[in-house]
Amino acid sequence: MKELDLDAGNSGLKWRLVESGRVIDRGIIIYGANAQKWSMPTKGACRAFVSSVSSKEVDDAIREVLKDIKDVFWAKTASSYGSLVNAYADYASLGVDRWLALIAAYSKYPEDLCVIDCGTAVTVDYVDKFGVHKGGYIAPGGALMLKSLNVNTAALKGTYGYDSELIPGSSTRECIERGVYYMQKAFVLSVARRCAESRIVCTGGGVKALLGNDEAYTYVEDLVLDGLRIVANAVPVN
Repeated sequence: MKELDLDAGNSGLKWRLVESGRVIDRGIIIYGANAQKWSMPTKGACRAFVSSVSSKEVDDAIREVLKDIKDVFWAKTASSYGSLVNAYADYASLGVDRWLALIAAYSKYPEDLCVIDCGTAVTVDYVDKFGVHKGGYIAPGGALMLKSLNVNTAALKGTYGYDSELIPGSSTRECIERGVYYMQKAFVLSVARRCAESRIVCTGGGVKALLGNDEAYTYVEDLVLDGLRIVANAVPVN
């Protein structure tokens, strides 16, 4: 039985095809392309699971792509899942991607946790060993910082990336790229230091650039998608 998992974020969509519990294909779609040309292996899939924090337009495009799959599950944030308790008074306002990442992390590691997701935004959430969510932080990711400088400062227009060299830059480009990298790394290290006794679970495309292969952190590639499958299949989390 084939099942399609989708994680629609702020700037792109991540998908994977699962058969008998094994990932057999995966891909990433960056928004901006014609939704009619989105390439996902929907043929033969009998179920689809969706996590989305994206726009109505993207959600509508997803529905169109999945129109031939009869069983489609859209995840929603809840006040609790098993022993995991959402810290937000307005629980539905916690992004479903953060919620699913917490569920997956706590399911894998039922202990004091700091969960860091480095994507378009960098999100941090804390949960204790009893499953009580202690809140977290949201900060702009590197791409957003670079874009804000590029868009709002005419003299700096150009294409920028990350530069992990931490010595002061000797050109405007180096100063921008190293400054943004330094801010990102300092933020992640600071929030991680706050929970030095906890397991730090990281996910997202920006993690490797910031942390490399530091063994102090537990990296899980598909944390949101893993949480999505737990909720969609009603797997207990004690």
